[in-house]
Amino acid sequence: MPSPSHWFVLEGRNAGLLVQFLLLALLSLLAAPRQDRRRWAGYAFVVGGIVVSYAANHSFLFWIGWTISVVPWLMDQSIRPSSRISLAAGCLAVAAGLLLIEQGIHRDWGLVLLMLAVVQRKGLFPFHGWVADTFERTDVLQSSLLFNSHLGAFVVMLTDSSAFLGVPRPALTLLADLGLATAVLAALAAVSERNPRRQLAFISISQASIILAGIEGASRVAVSGAMLHWIVVPLATTALAAILRGIEVRETPDWNTLRNGGLAGRYPRIAVFFAIAALALVGLPGTLGFVSEDLLLHGALQTHPWIGLAIPVSTALNAITLFRLFSRIFLGARRSPSAVIPDATLRERVALTLIAALLIGFGLFPSVPLGLTSPTAEIAAGAGWK
Repeated sequence: MPSPSHWFVLEGRNAGLLVQFLLLALLSLLAAPRQDRRRWAGYAFVVGGIVVSYAANHSFLFWIGWTISVVPWLMDQSIRPSSRISLAAGCLAVAAGLLLIEQGIHRDWGLVLLMLAVVQRKGLFPFHGWVADTFERTDVLQSSLLFNSHLGAFVVMLTDSSAFLGVPRPALTLLADLGLATAVLAALAAVSERNPRRQLAFISISQASIILAGIEGASRVAVSGAMLHWIVVPLATTALAAILRGIEVRETPDWNTLRNGGLAGRYPRIAVFFAIAALALVGLPGTLGFVSEDLLLHGALQTHPWIGLAIPVSTALNAITLFRLFSRIFLGARRSPSAVIPDATLRERVALTLIAALLIGFGLFPSVPLGLTSPTAEIAAGAGWK
């Protein structure tokens, strides 16, 4: 293990992702309702654990951060036992896998365990249940923040370039195919769901799974698309999670019976923010989602031919789900504004406006985010991408 002065490292491979995550955590706290912000311990565990993992220069520290970040969910009795077992199993798998790989003992088995940990943390099929469960039963913004740390994708990105992993890339190619399959399956699950929280969970899984295909793609274009999608998915899904939670606090709706709620008349700003985040997530031209999905499609098509079908199909299904969700909440008989309940609080307006500005601004000027993510993409390219 390195000396204390070398326990952590901040360089091209992680600096941009760390800043991006800290910004996401700040936006989540800003947009959270007052009663949710009181549960600050959960945010502290998530942010502290993810920061440790991102900056770790040793496998033990990486595992410590991975485990710390899920402690609130491991202790939450409202979550199904199967979900807590899944999270605990992921912690054990990454610990055992990294240990076997680092010590050079049964590296193949260590690789298998590490792959299982990545699949679990990313919520890939068949380990998608914990994501939907945490989104539904716990603080949706905290759960979104945990999922959007994308530690599983970070492990894959470090392949061949990490000081403590050194995992051969060909062995992880299966993750790209599994990610593409999950993208479609999760999108189908979202279409059939009625609970908006679970719909958001499946949409998040679907869109985030495509990132793996880009990282495993054999071109800089695919890697660049994955890095941009790494910006789009966390920002857009955080905005959607904040809006859903804000609606719950204001209206306490019965999601099982709600149809055509007509809340656009009462909360026009919130409706607009929802539309912007949803359209960016499904790749509307003029948003960063369009740029990221276009790069992913063109960059990964050569190595994964069926990606040409998986990305459009999953994106179309997610667009249908988001439109139906928008219709359920905001369209219908107009409701008059309330003199007591605000359309959007100042904190919500600041957070959601910044997210909308980034999604649209980066979409209109994609050279800016491409430049910001190029150090990470170059590190990945130096690990063997052509």
